[in-house]
Amino acid sequence: MQTKLIAALGVYLFSSAAPAAVLELHPVDDTQVVFGVGFYADEPDKNYGTSSAAAASTSRIAFDWDRVSRTLLKFDLSGLSDAVTIESATLVLTPAGYTSNPLVVQLNHLGDDGWGEGEVTWNTAPSLGVATPLATRQWSPGDPINWAHWSLPAAGVWDWAPDIGDGYVSYMLRVADDLTTTPNRGVSWNTKEAGLASAPVLLIEYTPVPLPAAFPLLALGLGIFLRLRDAC
Repeated sequence: MQTKLIAALGVYLFSSAAPAAVLELHPVDDTQVVFGVGFYADEPDKNYGTSSAAAASTSRIAFDWDRVSRTLLKFDLSGLSDAVTIESATLVLTPAGYTSNPLVVQLNHLGDDGWGEGEVTWNTAPSLGVATPLATRQWSPGDPINWAHWSLPAAGVWDWAPDIGDGYVSYMLRVADDLTTTPNRGVSWNTKEAGLASAPVLLIEYTPVPLPAAFPLLALGLGIFLRLRDAC
């Protein structure tokens, strides 16, 4: 009887990991920051926090009138504890417009979550946390629009743990090599100011780390075993 009880308890403890759950998050902050020269020389100090759209774009109106836009997104991860494993994550965006020129867009992780949409500008925006893009999308005229869903790595290029630890994660969307590439290309997305129906969404699939949660049951099982042993 003791052997069967211990075997059953072991099967329960090590096969009862919680199923994966999905956390759906809208951004707490989302906006664009803009660099410009010539006619747009004042753009680096402008804030666009109330805009209903944000862009990743480059444009040239004249020889020295250049403008570059980057999208910033920040999500609150307080719904996740340190004791979880990220299985997958997907960023879902609603495109609001795009140019007809070929385009490569990159999604990067930001190293600082201290910015807010109401005050951030190009000159105060955080730097990249990981220079390697988390995801890249290429588009050419005639291709289907493929900017809506971005799959984020669960591990490897970038570690979720520090972001879960400080409670926030921030991303940047930008045209690849946007300060040096041929201008007049870009795409824009709705921000949360456009309404929740079309606001950005971050979907995080995760599973709790099962072992710590099993300790109380293990102690209970050990107590039952000792009582049965003493009774024999």
